[in-house]
Amino acid sequence: MRYVAFSPRYGTDRAAYATSSKQLYRSLDGGESWTALGAPLGSPDLYDVAVDSAGHVQVASSAGVWRYTTSAHDIIVNGGFEAEGAWSMPVTPWPAAYSDQVAFDGRRAIRVGIVNGSNERAYSSARQTVTIPADALTATLSVAIYPVSGGSTSVAPSQVFGGGAVCDIGPVCLSGAPESDRQYVLVLRPDNIILEFILRAPSNVQSWQRYDRDLTSYAGETIVIYLGAYNDGVGGWTGMYVDDVSLLVTRPMVGATKVYVPLVLRDHP
Repeated sequence: MRYVAFSPRYGTDRAAYATSSKQLYRSLDGGESWTALGAPLGSPDLYDVAVDSAGHVQVASSAGVWRYTTSAHDIIVNGGFEAEGAWSMPVTPWPAAYSDQVAFDGRRAIRVGIVNGSNERAYSSARQTVTIPADALTATLSVAIYPVSGGSTSVAPSQVFGGGAVCDIGPVCLSGAPESDRQYVLVLRPDNIILEFILRAPSNVQSWQRYDRDLTSYAGETIVIYLGAYNDGVGGWTGMYVDDVSLLVTRPMVGATKVYVPLVLRDHP
């Protein structure tokens, strides 16, 4: 190998790229194994390689710069919560909100549930709908959680939501609500039916915990990533901070396309 570059999310996707004299190679296991991705048209000599956050690999060659569209990219929008938008936060007695009190990475996270203040019987949630490409080779959800709870810590999966569906708005939801606090990260169908429990019981560790889940089986489907907490209004309150949410998808490689870099001329005295 002549030159090596790492994915901006190498810690999660383990993707690295390297050039030989004629070929670009990719590793998805941190360099343990490598797959040849092909040579640009005319097989020019290859030099340096760089990777951007959109999943493009730029390769310098003796015949200019070539761009490979790679398989690894994050389909979650605003997963670091540094911007506004992309997440839906229903209006409830304690709605979720962006917060700069505790952050895993960057300046902000999102807070769901109650982490201080008065205790109320209330749901709190944030959600984002995504579609996993039908040709996805892998799809991995990753989320960092900072849980806070003074409520019960013994919860069976069936106790989180009765009937296997989510309900988090309005008096109808509260009339059938459980009688102890909850924290949960879920994968839903668009009709709110629960597909996966990522986190489902109250915790008060008050430190960042990383959770990962393989969602490759949902390739070609539209799903909802759901972050939530429920307080029963008695005893201690329960909530959590969430940060660094990603859904990394790998897809088949697309060939190299030549990039025409603009030439800048400067006058010299």
